Amino acid sequence: VIIDRNGDQTADPSGLTKIMTALVVLQNEKDLSRKITVSGTSFESLYGTGSIMSGLQDGEVISVHDLLCCMLIPGGNDAALVLADTYGKGIPNFVSKMNAAAKKLGCSKTKFTDPHGLDDKNQKSTAKDLAKIAAAAMKYSVFETIVKSLTYDVPQTNKNEARTIVSTNYMLNYGFPDYYYSDCKGIKTGASDAEGQSMISYASRNGYTYLAVSLGGPYKDTDSDGDTENQAILDVVRMFEWAFDNLSYEIVTKESQFVTTIPVNYCWDMDNVRLVAKNEVLALVPEGNGSESVSFEPIDMPDALNAPFKKGDTVCKAKIMFADQQIGTVELVVAENANMSMLLYLKAAFKRMTASTVFKILVILVVLAAGAYIALYIRANRRRKKNRELKMFKYSDLQNKTKNKK
Repeated sequence: VIIDRNGDQTADPSGLTKIMTALVVLQNEKDLSRKITVSGTSFESLYGTGSIMSGLQDGEVISVHDLLCCMLIPGGNDAALVLADTYGKGIPNFVSKMNAAAKKLGCSKTKFTDPHGLDDKNQKSTAKDLAKIAAAAMKYSVFETIVKSLTYDVPQTNKNEARTIVSTNYMLNYGFPDYYYSDCKGIKTGASDAEGQSMISYASRNGYTYLAVSLGGPYKDTDSDGDTENQAILDVVRMFEWAFDNLSYEIVTKESQFVTTIPVNYCWDMDNVRLVAKNEVLALVPEGNGSESVSFEPIDMPDALNAPFKKGDTVCKAKIMFADQQIGTVELVVAENANMSMLLYLKAAFKRMTASTVFKILVILVVLAAGAYIALYIRANRRRKKNRELKMFKYSDLQNKTKNKK
């Protein structure tokens, strides 16, 4: 994400909902030439709403491709409901598929309640979530072709003459100079009575491609010509112009670029070793900001390295940071070889052993055992001494008694 203002704030996706409808259809249908018979009951709910319709008729036989065109180019809500009814075997089941697909894309703040996007306070999404959905849909070449088309000629059917449908995306239409943007490659407009205008657009210039989302834009006279302009469209134009004018791919990390140092154990020759970038990394940054403009944040770097190791051995990864934003990652490798000293290894092993709890317990047990042995030894000596004194006493008494008898 290059520019983000309230990107996680929920809003009504309005007509942008149809992008998800198209995505679910494309995920479930490989043959877009498949013919579908339109059931008028699919879009009865639209009668009297004044919403955009593509002129489908009950009993009309039309291809899936042409239904996608009718839904995405002029924004036909009737086409959205026919597709949903067909591929969901009922609207509610199709909406469940839409929400499941959104969840799979990581759209945690998105909830769809219908396939067309008419005003519903329970339907919500965010600019970030809608960008994920649009990016997923743009991976289908047929979707990309449809959404960059200003017009499309719908062939004659059993219920309608051949007709031309026109895109509501004025960025594609040079007849609207306030909005026309020659670098625009699609995608879709939306409008909500409650929350205003919305726009997702895709633009490409000189090999650089961007996707922009604007939600809840008002109509406002920004050029003082007496006419109000759709601010959602003008917002994405401003974002595109800033990106094309200011951003470029720069080498943000050079191969073998120094990143940090790390302590080394068991080596006579070094106490620390340098960690360097394994490879060159390019990223999109403001023009002129290269490898001198970034910082690094190592990920899960160990406290120290144990020798031996070889130059080029991978230690960990690091985030590449620019203006407090992560713009990439790079692997960190050691810059030189290190041999292990057996003496230092044994010294460290002995130190670890003597510092261990088990060793301390053993020492205490040995001391206690030695103390007990000494105590027993002293006690035994005292007994032996007492016994000797007793024997001497008894012998002297015997001598005295013998003398008295004489």
